[in-house]
Amino acid sequence: VEDQFYVAIQHASIPAGQTAGHEFGVSASFGSGDALGLDFDSRIVEAFGGLRVEPESQGKLRPFFGAGLSLAYGEVEASGPGGSATIDDTVFGFYLHGGTSIELSETTDLVLDVRYRTGQDAEFEGFDVDADFLVLAVGLAF
Repeated sequence: VEDQFYVAIQHASIPAGQTAGHEFGVSASFGSGDALGLDFDSRIVEAFGGLRVEPESQGKLRPFFGAGLSLAYGEVEASGPGGSATIDDTVFGFYLHGGTSIELSETTDLVLDVRYRTGQDAEFEGFDVDADFLVLAVGLAF
């Protein structure tokens, strides 16, 4: 299912005077669609962690880059006139992301982030399904 709603919580820590540190978090996405007379609902939950790099700030702009490991659980429910069925799988992968934080106040930043996740394909009832995804995210950092 394409065009899913995405939400994430992430923690990043970089020691004072350094440009590299770590990050970890969880995300979830939800979506629905229809094909071949069936309705589909999908849910993905991901836990991730890795390295984060923040080069020197450029005024109110603070660029960042990250990469690490990902564990994702996906579930798809198909329903139609004959009933419904749910299938699921858990897959390992890698992620890369980058973007910028824009200082709005001393305690709040607007965050623009592009995240790509790739790795194992999910297997649903003997069919391999591409579990890669691309996220364009806008959020707040406190």
